[in-house]
Amino acid sequence: ALMAGLSLGEYAALVAAGSLGFGDAVALTRLRGKLMQETVPHGVGGMAAVMGLDAAEVERLCEEVRTEDAWVQPANYNSPGQLVVSGHLPAVRALCKAAKAAGATRALPLPVSAPFHSRLLVPAGEGLAEALDGVELRDARVPVVSNVHARPLTRADEIRTALVEQVSSPVRMEQSFRWMAEQGTTAWVELGPGQSMAKLLARVVPDAAAVSVGGTESLRAAAAWALPGPGER
Repeated sequence: ALMAGLSLGEYAALVAAGSLGFGDAVALTRLRGKLMQETVPHGVGGMAAVMGLDAAEVERLCEEVRTEDAWVQPANYNSPGQLVVSGHLPAVRALCKAAKAAGATRALPLPVSAPFHSRLLVPAGEGLAEALDGVELRDARVPVVSNVHARPLTRADEIRTALVEQVSSPVRMEQSFRWMAEQGTTAWVELGPGQSMAKLLARVVPDAAAVSVGGTESLRAAAAWALPGPGER
């Protein structure tokens, strides 16, 4: 078994894996949001979704348009041809313009309040590190595939470091899905409202067998699906 979560969802995965207490997770995610919002003043940073270009091309365009004072970088590798970039607002706008010129089907700013998962938030990660020093993290009972590394972590010290890095690093969800599929994952269960993760998974691993659980009825259905009787599924 493996667990994973996108951005904030990684904390939920760590709670489920027994590495992080629920109360500590609530306090940490509240502080994390506060630190990220306070690090970059509103209107200075932003994010944009880019569709229709591969990751290498988006990375190249980021390098082409950014400067030290106007930074932009990939922030979310969601699925093939679907990335999110993050950074200073002028650089994000320049990236959108360059992406459209390069053939992107869409390149549009997102209604967010900060440049999440970019190096602009390194100070927020430092603040989170101080808080994590006072939190008990345990070795995970089930490996959690890290957003930062797209590889499984179980040791508490590695998880602590990855949570700090995650604040200012890209979320590698596409790579995480691919790695899990390569390990032979055959049944995927999404926990939480909606089906956003299952839809992303389908773009990365088209033949993945997945079910989404958002309430009691869907939980019962998922249990029957994931634990079929003899001769079923």
